[in-house]
Amino acid sequence: MSLENQIRDRILQNFKSVRSFALSVGLPYTTVDTMLKKGIRFSSVELVSRVCHGLGLDLGALARGEMKVSPGLPTGFISDGEREHIRRYRALDRHGKHAVDVLLALELERVEATRPCDTGIPVAARSKDGGSHRITPRRDFSSEELEEEESEF
Repeated sequence: MSLENQIRDRILQNFKSVRSFALSVGLPYTTVDTMLKKGIRFSSVELVSRVCHGLGLDLGALARGEMKVSPGLPTGFISDGEREHIRRYRALDRHGKHAVDVLLALELERVEATRPCDTGIPVAARSKDGGSHRITPRRDFSSEELEEEESEF
């Protein structure tokens, strides 16, 4: 498989489309599409560098014809949904941000409690019939605890 096809596959694994990837790295869709069709060797260093950074790829390895994840960059990507969550979070006032932070901390605690200690791999559960279940806290919070949280504002 050509390097361009490998890059296209990585884009499509982590983004809705090549167009959404191009927007996320601040490039015109046609520029990225042309690079993938005509070949990386005909593209500018700046363009290839931005694509590598957007995909978390090692630029030096790509120059050698290899596709490797860059050791200094995060391997995760921000999906369109995550980007929307960030936009909404930033629109909140101080009280709303605190409420989201408290809920996030509780959810992280719950998730980390379900992870096996030896692997660090998250565990997901689903009912036998494929249905979903309502998530409930491990314990109920007293009204005093809730008032305590609210008083921090």
